Amino acid sequence: MFKILTTLILVCAAITPNYCLAEEELDLKLTDLGFTKEALNPSTELQQKLEDRRFYLKQHQIWGLVSVGAMTLALFSGGEGNLPPEHPYLAGLAFTSYAAAAYTAWKAPEIDEKNEKHTGGTAWHRRLAWIHFPGMIAAPILGYMAAKKMEKGEKLDGPEKYHKDVAGVTAAALGIAMLTVSFEF
Repeated sequence: MFKILTTLILVCAAITPNYCLAEEELDLKLTDLGFTKEALNPSTELQQKLEDRRFYLKQHQIWGLVSVGAMTLALFSGGEGNLPPEHPYLAGLAFTSYAAAAYTAWKAPEIDEKNEKHTGGTAWHRRLAWIHFPGMIAAPILGYMAAKKMEKGEKLDGPEKYHKDVAGVTAAALGIAMLTVSFEF
């Protein structure tokens, strides 16, 4: 059996053309696989964009955590009737840190100029901004209006009576937005 196989291999090798390629023909190039020369060259512009994006999104993350913490403390310090003196300061810290987080997210350069749709947690994070962004604008205004009426001893009967509700919904949307990028769905 061994002699038959050896003979068969030798006969096949003798009658078939040599399909072995020369050494220089074995060199496979990335352009052979469909990559363009522009895609293979390192781009200092893209590298700078990536570094800037990483920096700004890291800052966004830090300011977002500060904002969630300050908003939570402001919610717990608020209440009915007499407010503790630290409530406006906590609310101011929440607003300021939120503004810093929003600015750093806005300032982060987009890498893909094709405006590819975001998916998963990032998509939900961006959608929830449509709730917490207007809330972070309305809550301080309503809070100021409510504080002025309370100082005068007047009843909260206008839009300022919704300050607590707006702040609660805003804090919930902000917390959920944080969770959507903290855990992968």
